[in-house]
Amino acid sequence: MNSNRGLLKKVSILILLLTFLAFRNIFAQENMGQISEKGVEYFDQGRYSEAISCFTEAVNTNPHFIGNYYNRGLAFSKEANYDLAISDFSKCIELNPDFADAYYSRGLAYSYKGGLEQAISDLSKAIEINPKHAKAFNERGYVYRAMGNLEEAILDYTKAIEFNPDSSEAYYNRGNAYNYKSNLDQAILDYTKSIEIKPDFSDVYYNRAAAFFFKQEYGKSWEDVHKAEELGAIIDSQFLEALKKALGK
Repeated sequence: MNSNRGLLKKVSILILLLTFLAFRNIFAQENMGQISEKGVEYFDQGRYSEAISCFTEAVNTNPHFIGNYYNRGLAFSKEANYDLAISDFSKCIELNPDFADAYYSRGLAYSYKGGLEQAISDLSKAIEINPKHAKAFNERGYVYRAMGNLEEAILDYTKAIEFNPDSSEAYYNRGNAYNYKSNLDQAILDYTKSIEIKPDFSDVYYNRAAAFFFKQEYGKSWEDVHKAEELGAIIDSQFLEALKKALGK
């Protein structure tokens, strides 16, 4: 009889202990969620250092939750701390090898720090996992252009546009690639489409102004220069003087 009572007592203690651990885990998860949400809020406000602190606390609470590593990696990238960003994105890939956005974001970080071959590798992996990853196509196109491979760049920008027809940036980037190839008519078509999607994109007006200039359509170039200035672009003084001279001003 006494042995049964002793067993019941041990079982009761074990149940209490398990219940305590379960509630503690639930509380920890809820607390982590609140910290993560605060980190996202800071990130959206551009307060990246504070966001990193929140995500780090959340990672320490649960080192197996992939979202906090990814968000912290994004915040590190915003602060141009690309090595730490790459480390966090690599941890995401370790936890989930099929996480296309982690490859994309790591590729982006590699490209920012000049690791173009590594960027191509990661962006290609993102596309392999998600063949409709418009952002990965757009960024890989940018890297190809930086490497001087304009044909591959144009192919990737075209894919980015296919999967996201509302991407002003992809049209702009493809326009730049055509511009480098001296295909001014196609460049102007892409710049015009980019402006149609995003009318306040100052750089597009500036680059279209240059394309019009080289086509000797100086009046159109002048209009775009003024629009670019109106939107905050800083116009190269030599280009402006050359345009004025061409217009007889």
